[in-house]
Amino acid sequence: MQDKVKFLGERQDVEKLLYDSDIFIHLPAYDEGFGITVIEALATGLVCITNDRGAMKELISDGYNGFVLQTKCCNNAQILTDIIRKVMQNNLFDIKRNAVTSSKKFSITNTINVIKNNVK
Repeated sequence: MQDKVKFLGERQDVEKLLYDSDIFIHLPAYDEGFGITVIEALATGLVCITNDRGAMKELISDGYNGFVLQTKCCNNAQILTDIIRKVMQNNLFDIKRNAVTSSKKFSITNTINVIKNNVK
């Protein structure tokens, strides 16, 4: 499995990389206000694996549109390895479909509509 992981550094073709990938792993060490990279990954149908720091638990519903590691477990390589194996050994079509659907909640059009509906 080691030949499947590559650290690529700074890139200009991130969208293509996302579409060419199977899994998106985002494990912030500190609370994050908003996970735009996770939403971008969801929009491409990637299975996202994250921990429950900051906004991550609002973006990913464990087993629905990705997987959430409990913060106290995020340093446990075996738990992460087990989830990666599960993703690689199964199609997980429903999770991928749910990922795309849930990303639409954060589209610019939806955000504008939410703002318009809340402004009186």
